[in-house]
Amino acid sequence: EINLILLADSFENRYFFRTLTIRVIDYDPVPEENRNVVMECANNEICEVLSYPNSVSFTPENNNTVTFKVVIKSLFLGITQLNITIGDEVLPPFPLRLLRSSREAKVTLAFNISIGIFVFVISTMMGTQLELKRIVGIARKPVGPIIGFCCQFMLMPTIGYLLAEYGLPKDATSLKMALFATATCPGGGKSSFWTIIFGGNLDLSISMTFTQTVAALCELNFSRFSLSRFFVKDLRA
Repeated sequence: EINLILLADSFENRYFFRTLTIRVIDYDPVPEENRNVVMECANNEICEVLSYPNSVSFTPENNNTVTFKVVIKSLFLGITQLNITIGDEVLPPFPLRLLRSSREAKVTLAFNISIGIFVFVISTMMGTQLELKRIVGIARKPVGPIIGFCCQFMLMPTIGYLLAEYGLPKDATSLKMALFATATCPGGGKSSFWTIIFGGNLDLSISMTFTQTVAALCELNFSRFSLSRFFVKDLRA
């Protein structure tokens, strides 16, 4: 009988390559020498085993214990298993949880910081172009915000419901809910950028975004309560 111990502290993270230290103990009274070793990931799309010893020997001199390293290449984040075969004995698979490499995490952090600074600068520049008199005029005659309100919270939820109900399979409840939720969520974050690019009315765009965001606090709950319950009625039955 062979017992395999995974040294968890040795699972080093070096970019896309991980080093795993494994200790194998043979409890057979008459251990065999030069046993072939075969290792592979259960899901080849998540990881790949690059190097490991081709054979191991259990002798009384080493207390029938062998320690060796395995280099694993992380291809995609996820959970898989490491299948190990020593000689004729197939050992229980070991779970592997592969995360992003440290390099990817640093690149993502730098990208998020850059995007945050960029959005802050652009938003500040848009704020300096607003005119209070024009915003007050829009508030007195809110034709644009009313049209946006009707489209966002009446027309779009109806279209989203019809597309989800009649355009998706009947058993795709999660997809229906996702499509309907997307149709009911207010937008406007990018509309101000397009308004500046094409020389539109920035005051009207920001006023409509503000009114829709405030109205969404109540209208989102109403829309989802009134229509989304039809998607889950079969689950409640």
